[in-house]
Amino acid sequence: MPMTIFEYVSVMASIILALGVAQLLTGLGRLLVTETRPRLYWVHSSWLVTLGLAHIQVWWQLWFRYNVPTLHFSQFVYVLSSPATLFLGVFLLLPGDFPPDAEPHFYRVRRSFFAVAFLGVLLAAIGPWFHELAVPTGVRVAELLALGSLVLGFLSADRRLHSALAVAFLAIAVVTLFVPQFPEGD
Repeated sequence: MPMTIFEYVSVMASIILALGVAQLLTGLGRLLVTETRPRLYWVHSSWLVTLGLAHIQVWWQLWFRYNVPTLHFSQFVYVLSSPATLFLGVFLLLPGDFPPDAEPHFYRVRRSFFAVAFLGVLLAAIGPWFHELAVPTGVRVAELLALGSLVLGFLSADRRLHSALAVAFLAIAVVTLFVPQFPEGD
């Protein structure tokens, strides 16, 4: 039996998601075995946890696209955009070895990190148009707030702001794990 469009697309998306998870786990593994303990920074660590949860959530949501009968190239690119931006976010925070001091590393890469995060949220916000899905007004308001917050993170190096953003996005990531993403029967 030939491969369905869902199987075809999900393979590529799953590979990219797996690369992001592998980058996270490799960074954690290196942290555990290094002889010289790097200085951790809770904001940096919070974003890593948020990205890990986002990887799981995107992979889970991919399943709910199993009944898509056809897919245009632009829709294919869109489906790959979330895994790609998540991977880039992880790579910026953990480019190889765990940074010796995570705080200056975070502020050194923050503009790139928040630009990638902005792109990811923006693409997620426009994605339902590709699938002709209705989006509740509350979700649209949350997306606008998230985009505005990411712009602030890009523009400002204020540590209190970054602390608030890290807490807020981690809380959102945790809460959305327990909120049904799709109506029953879909």
